[in-house]
Amino acid sequence: MSKRIGKKSDDEYKARKLRGQQEQARRTPYNFKMRNGGAKYEKNIQSRMLQQGASREVMVKITGSANRPRGVKNEINYIAREGEITLRDNHGVEYHIADREQRKEAYESLIDDEDKKQYTHDRSPNLVHNMVFSSPKIADVSKKDMLKAAEETLREKYPENRVLMAYHTDKEHHPHVHALLRIPDNGGKRINIRKKRPA
Repeated sequence: MSKRIGKKSDDEYKARKLRGQQEQARRTPYNFKMRNGGAKYEKNIQSRMLQQGASREVMVKITGSANRPRGVKNEINYIAREGEITLRDNHGVEYHIADREQRKEAYESLIDDEDKKQYTHDRSPNLVHNMVFSSPKIADVSKKDMLKAAEETLREKYPENRVLMAYHTDKEHHPHVHALLRIPDNGGKRINIRKKRPA
């Protein structure tokens, strides 16, 4: 009797796990494209844009994070393209990290001394979020306006949190701003950005 109960609960567990995996697979971008046109997905999007006019909305998403000082430095180097792109903080100060002294200042703007002592393992809480503000090319937003909009948005929502920003044009149809937002604020209080947080 107990063997049957054990087998039944094991089968139920496997069925639940399989359903979870199927649900997760169903939500992937690839499956979304397959359900909405398959190989013609991109062509259908372009066609709709021509008929209805492309969206001019700015998309904001978190694309990465770092929980250790080394990770924060890697994120800074990434958004600065190893020194090719000028960084700007939320006070308008610019950093050219190709210059050794300015690179050090950029690192220190997001990393505190306590971070080096406190966060030493993989399960440490995150120190920064890498946020992307992306507007479609058709919206024709200038670099200056895009940086200003990202800066004002972050200052309004997170006035006590430090930020480093970089403007990228490497994606032809989507110029975008990367913003590294420090999660602990100047008083040490951590922000908690939820996926469904209202704008």
